[in-house]
Amino acid sequence: MKLWTMVLSLAVVAAVSLSALAQERSRGAKKDGDRPRMSFKDMAGEDGKLTKDEFVAARMKNMPDDRKEKAKEMVGKMWDRLAGDKKELTEEEFKAAIEKMMKERKDQGGGKRGERKK
Repeated sequence: MKLWTMVLSLAVVAAVSLSALAQERSRGAKKDGDRPRMSFKDMAGEDGKLTKDEFVAARMKNMPDDRKEKAKEMVGKMWDRLAGDKKELTEEEFKAAIEKMMKERKDQGGGKRGERKK
């Protein structure tokens, strides 16, 4: 009888813990180590336009030191893909460029970041 009580208690604790974790994730909480998502306004300067330097600096925020060098290079290339020959982007231009890049990635068989190719 005591064994069943203990097993049932552990099952209830596990179910409650998993439920709480699922609720946190559904509200946008992230696992340890994830960088916070930044909005355009968080990245752009006071003029409401985003430059390459601002974009790179924002993406490097909270980046672990051992990954900064390679990540900075990749983020720079990402900016070049997003902006083309432009020196700065408005919020509308930035959103359009992101959508275009995501569509191209999907068309090439890739999904969202983190998804596996089928």
